[in-house]
Amino acid sequence: MPRRRAILAPTIVAALLVPLAVIPSSAAWTDTEHTNGAVAAIDCQTTSGFRSAGGGQLLSGTLLGTDLAGIADVAGVDVAATSEQTTVSPSTADPLAGVDGSGTPVNSGAFGNPLRVEALGAITLDLGNVLVLPLDAEAGVLGQYGRALPDGYSAGAAGAVSNSGAVDLDPPAPGAELPRIATLELGQVLTSVLGSTGTGVADLADVRLGVGAVASSAVLDGCDALWSRDLYAALEREYLVAGLEAELDSPLVGGLVGTVESTLTALDTTLEEVAGSSGLVNSLFVGLGPVLNPLLTGLAPGTPLGTVELDADFTAVRTLLSTPIGDAGGLLEIDLAGGTVSIDLARLLGPNYQDSVGLNGLAPNTELVLNAAAVNALTTALTGALDQWAADVLVAVNQALAVVTADVDLSVPLSALGLLDIATLTVSVDASLASLLGGSAVVSVAVDRAAGLCSIAIVGGALCSLVNGLVAGLTGAVTTSLGPLIGGVLRTALAPTTSIVATLGTTLNGLLAPVVTLVASSLNVLFGPDSVLSLVVNAQNRPDPARQSVPAGDPPAWAASLPAPDASARSSGRFDVSALRLVVLGGLGGGVALDLARSSVGPNQLPR
Repeated sequence: MPRRRAILAPTIVAALLVPLAVIPSSAAWTDTEHTNGAVAAIDCQTTSGFRSAGGGQLLSGTLLGTDLAGIADVAGVDVAATSEQTTVSPSTADPLAGVDGSGTPVNSGAFGNPLRVEALGAITLDLGNVLVLPLDAEAGVLGQYGRALPDGYSAGAAGAVSNSGAVDLDPPAPGAELPRIATLELGQVLTSVLGSTGTGVADLADVRLGVGAVASSAVLDGCDALWSRDLYAALEREYLVAGLEAELDSPLVGGLVGTVESTLTALDTTLEEVAGSSGLVNSLFVGLGPVLNPLLTGLAPGTPLGTVELDADFTAVRTLLSTPIGDAGGLLEIDLAGGTVSIDLARLLGPNYQDSVGLNGLAPNTELVLNAAAVNALTTALTGALDQWAADVLVAVNQALAVVTADVDLSVPLSALGLLDIATLTVSVDASLASLLGGSAVVSVAVDRAAGLCSIAIVGGALCSLVNGLVAGLTGAVTTSLGPLIGGVLRTALAPTTSIVATLGTTLNGLLAPVVTLVASSLNVLFGPDSVLSLVVNAQNRPDPARQSVPAGDPPAWAASLPAPDASARSSGRFDVSALRLVVLGGLGGGVALDLARSSVGPNQLPR
């Protein structure tokens, strides 16, 4: 059935209901140019003279002197159509069948050239690991789509496609893990472009840009344009950026973990020294004197012998060192063990960085620039996360010391009347320091008489009575009172650990502020007003000379090489949209102008 003006212009949604599909959800895409024309009865399929073109490419531009158009593995797809023929490049692109209103398969004029995960290894090799694509292979395929019909309709699309064949446009919940399709080593890029100075930020070892799911689409309906005599009424360009993240590497971050680990080593060493001290056994015996001496009447204690083992469990502390931390709003994450700070740029650099709206719904050619409000939000979030972590570490260290396990075995020979030892007093305990001090630890006390003591002539009976009296005195409540006495001696011996923990607190407080300063300075260099790095979302060209008036700072140069509309030839010109565009300004040559998810339509020829 011929397509007439009475049929509303199909959108990219309808165009992509094919094996390689991009199906929008309820989330809003940017729509700044499309309006519906009036209804009339022009038979566009029988009107000759239309020419149309559309295409999509996930990855395009130049990167360190490499023209990505020359890498076959990232080739997009371009489709052109006239009333005589349809051509597609590359010729290996997959034709995609459509259906008419009755569900019957028809030639849709659509072609797909998806980037398949298993074929992307060559990209990493060719670019020297500057660009890794994809980092997360769960996407399966990364779609590139073009469509052109002889009635003047054209469409292009590019972007991440899920295994189910759809792009999920719903914004993720705060703190949710974002998909990532590309990682750009910004540190290496900036060093290559700007020279040996790199980012110029002290203590910044490296920086990466992680890009989440991106997509774009462009539609130009020549039939609508012919009817309305308004090219822009028939043009629609949309984009999606699901996530954008900066990851900073710095020895300052790893230094926090190193400081705590050094403290734990010092505490372990102190515990070993205390336990191995030759005077500790004597100190324990002296500490027990107030309880034992009244019971030793007539008995003389000899030199005490024994062993002490002290053990602290710092598992909770080390968990704090290995577990990433962040702020409540999900603006950043700090991997202390890895020495990295990851910042959610979608939140930080978007106009409403504290909302979940992120980078979608922005005006064409919105450049992401770090402003004072964003710096304050970042500083507050980072300071709060680090301060809370340092406080948690100190609490965990003190809790570990409070429950140090003490394994004490003490033996004291007892003699009477200057004779040989007649008995041995043993005291043993295996409990935490806290339970000893609190009186809840079980302390075992026993007296072993020498063999044959009671049968010794003349004095045997008296000596037996002394020993039996000692055994009776040590039963009951006396035994439980020994715990606090032992705990008090051990706590005094462990006094040096208090100063070690205090030093840790002071040291950590001194290390936190430089980390905050580093992160704020790094992002200002990368994304601040004077940065050499330009990051633009919803990048759109303006090929129409009549529409070159743009706000200050809005870069129109992207359209310089694209054909402009020509009224005399009734040509639409070419209209592009890129979800994300990254440019490194100036430099030593071999620069960067990288586009992710770029879609195009036109130039379309309208009949006279």
